Amino acid sequence: MEIERVRATSPRRATATRALRVHHLAMVPGVAAPATVRQSPVIAREGSLDMSYDFRGAFKRTPATLTLVIVNVVVFLIAQVLTGPAYRLYSYQALSVITIEAGWWWTLVTSMFMHGSVMHIVFNMFSLYWLGLTMERVLGSAKFLVTYFASGIAGGLTYLAWCYLSGSVGWAIGASGAIFGLFGAYGVMLLVESRRPVFLNQASARQSLTQFLVLLAVNVLYGFTGGIAWQAHLGGLVVGAILGYVFYLQLRRTRGMGRFGAR
Repeated sequence: MEIERVRATSPRRATATRALRVHHLAMVPGVAAPATVRQSPVIAREGSLDMSYDFRGAFKRTPATLTLVIVNVVVFLIAQVLTGPAYRLYSYQALSVITIEAGWWWTLVTSMFMHGSVMHIVFNMFSLYWLGLTMERVLGSAKFLVTYFASGIAGGLTYLAWCYLSGSVGWAIGASGAIFGLFGAYGVMLLVESRRPVFLNQASARQSLTQFLVLLAVNVLYGFTGGIAWQAHLGGLVVGAILGYVFYLQLRRTRGMGRFGAR
C-alpha cells in the first residue's frame, strides 16, 4: 500500500484537502477505490482526487467485508479437522437438489461459507476483500450485505434450476455467486460513471471500466472450466448488477461524497 498526500492545486480545493490523506487501493492496476473522506462536492464531481482506503480504520469503515472474510476462513479451518459424523453434518450444508428436497433451504446460505480447497478459498477471499473494501464504502454496510447475500442466494437458485432442468443432483459450495454479485454492482457503477460522471473523473472511470471488463472476462471464462458452477456465477452477476444499479442511483441523487460510507 502506498500512502500519498493530496496536493491542493487551488485555494478552493485546499480547504477540502488540507488534512486529507489518500491511500491507493487497486483491485487491478489503475483502478482506484472510493473512500470515506470529507470532500467538497465540487472536487468529487471533478474527479480530481484518487479515492482510496486507510487500513488503520479498516474494521470501522468496512466491518461487513472483514467479518465475512474472517467467518469464511474460520469455517474452512474448522472443516479441516472435522471427522466422522461431524464432517458428514458439515458436508450436508452444501447446496444440492438432495438437501433442498429434504427441506434444508438454509443450505442456500450455508453453502456460501464452504470451500473445497486452499486455492478455492484464497481466490474467493481475495476477490471478496478487494471488491468489498470498495463496494461497502460506496453502498454502506447494510446495502452491501443485501447485495452480497441476495446475489449468493440468486446464484444458488440459478444453479438448482439448472440441475433440475438437466436432471443432475449437483453439489455446490463457495462464495463465488455472491462475489460475482459484487462484480456486477461494481461494473454498473463504473459503466454509469464512464458516461455521466458524478463521483469520478470520466477518463479514469472509462479506463477503470476497461480494466474491470478484462478482469471480469477472465473470471467468467475460468468459470466454464470443469468442476465450477458457472450457473451460480451468472445468477449472482445479474442480481448484483440490478441491485447495484438501484442502490447506486440513490447515491447519485445525493451528489455528495459525504454519503459514502453511510450505514
